[in-house]
Amino acid sequence: MKENIVEEFDDLADLLSRKKNNLAMQARLRDESKDLDIAIARHPRVAEEVKLTNNTGGATRIDFTEYDFDIKVDYRVKREWDQSRISDIYEAGQIPEKLFPFSVEFKENKKDTTALAEQHPTIYQKLSEALTTKISDRPYVSFLDKRKK
Repeated sequence: MKENIVEEFDDLADLLSRKKNNLAMQARLRDESKDLDIAIARHPRVAEEVKLTNNTGGATRIDFTEYDFDIKVDYRVKREWDQSRISDIYEAGQIPEKLFPFSVEFKENKKDTTALAEQHPTIYQKLSEALTTKISDRPYVSFLDKRKK
């Protein structure tokens, strides 16, 4: 199925046509993969195990004895920080500068935010006033190697 591409000799119109077809095929495959992920997550063998992460976000590993692989079903959480609210919190000096987990553009450093939430929950609580989270509208399924016993 793979055609060799010899850049110097291939016709540009042919290369462009093949690229356009390739992108269309990728889009179709992404759509099909999304539909398959949803169908797998809704399957009775999987749905009960992912019920919690479906509502809260996060990932669940599903161990299958009858297959030579396991799966992970991941409901991704999108984090969105209110930039003006973060700016107000920063300007008001409500969080010590050395603990502030954002750069000047207020881009979150997830590792520092996690540490702040664990080590200084009251400070994190104040900062979280500017946080909006959104759980992805679809699950993401990936294959995993079996766990070593």
